[in-house]
Amino acid sequence: MNAPALSPAPSPATPRAAHLVYAFLLAATGLTWFLGETGAAGPAVMAVLMGAALLKGLAVAGEFMELRHAPRLWQAVVAGWLFFVTGCLAAAYLA
Repeated sequence: MNAPALSPAPSPATPRAAHLVYAFLLAATGLTWFLGETGAAGPAVMAVLMGAALLKGLAVAGEFMELRHAPRLWQAVVAGWLFFVTGCLAAAYLA
């Protein structure tokens, strides 16, 4: 009896793409650290911090969790969850 053929796994990300995303993650983390250390506050700073967190989450999900190869429904669910959580945190801050 033959085993069913498995579909090939998606090709992994190129090391260059992973390095670029990693560099972005380091830069965004450095920005948020700098803003925290300087005592920056206010709605504009909160928007920058929430935007950086959202972009970092999308980058990690897309590149390192291979979500970019997943069905569109999974991509939408994860992105929607990230937008929802970010929106809730921003609303709580502004309330």
